[in-house]
Amino acid sequence: MKLVKILTATSVIAVSGFAFADETTPPPAAHHNKGAMFEHILPVKIIESLVLTADQQTALASLDAAFKKDAAKWRAENPVDEAAVQKARETQDGEAIRQLRQKQQGLMDIRKSYIEKFRAALTAEQQATFDRVIGAGRNHQAQPKPTPVTPPAN
Repeated sequence: MKLVKILTATSVIAVSGFAFADETTPPPAAHHNKGAMFEHILPVKIIESLVLTADQQTALASLDAAFKKDAAKWRAENPVDEAAVQKARETQDGEAIRQLRQKQQGLMDIRKSYIEKFRAALTAEQQATFDRVIGAGRNHQAQPKPTPVTPPAN
């Protein structure tokens, strides 16, 4: 009888733990989703670094909504072959990756035009911060990845 009570209590605890796990456990964060780059004009970190006024936030929201509309239209007109992208990544085919990036140039140009419109709405001080943050991001991306060092075998 005691064993039945222990097993029942253990089962109830386990089941309730699973039931609440979905509500309390946040989903794992994506490491670096490049696709997200084209969901908004700018990453949140850059926007937060600018300390925008209410009017600037409204302007950004308007530009962001217009960008999403234009980006969706561009994506509908220029579908991406996900299988080709996956194959190029897996095989590390530099030429295929370059061609796939070239196909995305139109979307990058649309995003760049919205970024320029947003930058024009910033104060001189905010523009300097913006340029510094954007430049730091470009420098970070351009830096070569360190090659792993294998420790000597003993």
